[in-house]
Amino acid sequence: MPRFTLATKITASRVFFAALTIIFLYTNIPYSQWLSLFFFVLAIVTDFLDGYIARRNKEVSALGIFLDPLVDKLTVLSVLIALVDLRIAAFWLVILTLFRELIVTSFRDYAGTKGIAIPSVMSGKIKSTLQYMAILAGIMSFGLEEVTPGFGNFTFKISWLLLFASVIFAWYGMYDIFRNNLQNVLAASVPGDQLTKVPVADDVSALQDVSSADQ
Repeated sequence: MPRFTLATKITASRVFFAALTIIFLYTNIPYSQWLSLFFFVLAIVTDFLDGYIARRNKEVSALGIFLDPLVDKLTVLSVLIALVDLRIAAFWLVILTLFRELIVTSFRDYAGTKGIAIPSVMSGKIKSTLQYMAILAGIMSFGLEEVTPGFGNFTFKISWLLLFASVIFAWYGMYDIFRNNLQNVLAASVPGDQLTKVPVADDVSALQDVSSADQ
């Protein structure tokens, strides 16, 4: 049975904070938007804290490795969908974000069945940071609109630009992942008996094609 370490519990708490973020976005009480912002900040803190604690306590586990990216996607996408409903985030940007996550996650899962681990790319980390910043700015614009409409509108535009930038990095990261890993995954998908039937000349041509592509 999987053991819930402290790091894993912190990872799971991110779902709870994301839920509170969404609840207070829709709650019509004083300072509800700022409470929403507070809980999302806590969600971001847990994203950095769980990995740190897992490494410090040497508690890196298969369950934690599985849960962390899943909870990250659930947290970001659920809050973004709520912001779309509240007309803070652009629908088409969130759809592009969702499609990218589905494609990359499916590719990673398929590669895993072939014994291939797909490493993360720097553009993906930048994408996650921009998504967090876009959501923070979006929630702030929602709260500031009631106090200082002009500044709230400015923050809304900043949120839109950050989310747009995150989509660019997300799709570039997906291209990078496929460019670096697709050939290995496809090669691993070919049965061994078929590999032995490939003529030597074809193998040489294939190697030359790969060499040309690398250049």
